[in-house]
Amino acid sequence: MNCLRGEALDQLLPHIKDERINLANLAALTTILERAFGNPNKIAEAEAKLQSIMQGSREFASYYPEFQRRAAEVT
Repeated sequence: MNCLRGEALDQLLPHIKDERINLANLAALTTILERAFGNPNKIAEAEAKLQSIMQGSREFASYYPEFQRRAAEVT
């Protein structure tokens, strides 16, 4: 919290009362910041990338992590 400035801090100010942050856990904080600053088209972009990625001439070991990352973004 001490590292946040500007708009990021503004997102959390409504959750501060009596010098305490009223959030259940770190996931709640992440959700607030992701909603405010995250990519609103993240899933659609990941789906499009999944439809178009190909292994091509690269080794499977370098292709598969990219596939896994995109698949995790879609789900």
